[in-house]
Amino acid sequence: MKHQPSVIILVLCCWLHLSLSAAPADSLLRQLEQNIALQQQKGDVDEEDKARWLRIVTLANNAQDSLLLAIAPEEMTWFMHHNKWEHYYNTWDSKANVYLYSNHVQTALREAQLMLSDADSRESSVGRAMAYQLMGIIYESMGQYKQAIEVFHKCIAQLHDDDPNSEMMTNAYDYLCQTLDESHRYEEELQVTKKMEEYINDKFGQQSHRQQTFYLILYFSKASALTGLGRYAEAEQMLRQAQQIQNQQQTPLGQYRIYYIYTRLMLAKGQAKQALTYLDSLTKMDIDAGGDLDFMRGDIYMQLARTGEAAGIFRKLYIDKDSVSIAR
Repeated sequence: MKHQPSVIILVLCCWLHLSLSAAPADSLLRQLEQNIALQQQKGDVDEEDKARWLRIVTLANNAQDSLLLAIAPEEMTWFMHHNKWEHYYNTWDSKANVYLYSNHVQTALREAQLMLSDADSRESSVGRAMAYQLMGIIYESMGQYKQAIEVFHKCIAQLHDDDPNSEMMTNAYDYLCQTLDESHRYEEELQVTKKMEEYINDKFGQQSHRQQTFYLILYFSKASALTGLGRYAEAEQMLRQAQQIQNQQQTPLGQYRIYYIYTRLMLAKGQAKQALTYLDSLTKMDIDAGGDLDFMRGDIYMQLARTGEAAGIFRKLYIDKDSVSIAR
């Protein structure tokens, strides 16, 4: 499943920011400007820090890329001067993601490399982890899976060494599993899920709500690996457990991933009609959260002997891929 922009800001990277505000972006930005000015008058650095970071998140989530790129240097300078390093590197990450998802991949990669160099110079663990994660996402988007897997491992090792941020750690495991999945390294992916499960249990113990949130991600990774290994009954069991959590949490991206993996599973089992039902459900959700949906539709049509429609899809995908390669 490909990583696509939505919220990582995104992805996964991902579900955390989607619910920050239901207010229209312009209205929220005006409120944030007023709040930043107010906190400056009060001298409340922590509250100003939160407002400045929420402004970056709002711009990212509403695709106001030009404005984000314009204010990012000023915001990073403020975060640096006030020792707010997580938001400093988060803002850098947001800036790089603008380049990545506008197909300026080499520019995004340079930003990630600069971020890593900066973090090394400051001996910043959080900066190193964010840079490694960003580099992994970029390498994955370029199809350079070996390099992506290497830096995701470095990200996880960095977080293990330095009191990990639970969301970042779980996302790093998730990205690693998705990339292993795309590389068809399913047995290795399944082994990573065991380490991920140990981490979740050690970190959260009996904190059931937090634990369940991360178990949802774990079940996705397990189901994908088991599908790739042809262990279909076990994969379906993981998806049923994921659906139980999803029914409680009701996250759009969660349901998207369940439908996505079910589509893959049904395709692998040769049950094209069921696969098409799940794929149609995915399409109706109208969420740009990644995945080779058109490729899967083409494969489904081939199984259903709808070869003309399949050929049309694959022809368009070839043309689109060629256009993107030229743009990069």
